[in-house]
Amino acid sequence: MPKVVKKTIAICFLVLVQTIQPLVVVCAEECAVLKEQVKKERSILKRLTLYKSAVSICPDDAALIYSYGFNLERMRKYKDALLQYQRVTELDPSNAKAFFNMGDIYRNQDKRYEAIRAYQHGLRISPENPRTEKRLRELLEESTEK
Repeated sequence: MPKVVKKTIAICFLVLVQTIQPLVVVCAEECAVLKEQVKKERSILKRLTLYKSAVSICPDDAALIYSYGFNLERMRKYKDALLQYQRVTELDPSNAKAFFNMGDIYRNQDKRYEAIRAYQHGLRISPENPRTEKRLRELLEESTEK
């Protein structure tokens, strides 16, 4: 486990012993530090390990979880990436990118109905996305052809 993760766990534990309120503040600050450290890592395998640790420490940080899912998707770990995107949409229902990426994964898995729903939901949030509009249109055309 990386030193920063051990330090973060120790700090969060100490604060937890004191009171709950400081825990949120300290952990939020530590989560920001963790995000920056993960971004600096060049090795995608090491980055995935750091993201996994960071997400366990910061389980309510939608941006961090989204980045973890995105990196999992890049490594073709679609099932795991999908779980992360679903978590993001629970934490931040206005995150259109998570819905778009879920649609991409569903589309690649030939789950047309789920892909259409994810794309449509994302486009309701962020209607100006030409790539997603095109993919949705293609899926809808495929559905009507069959």
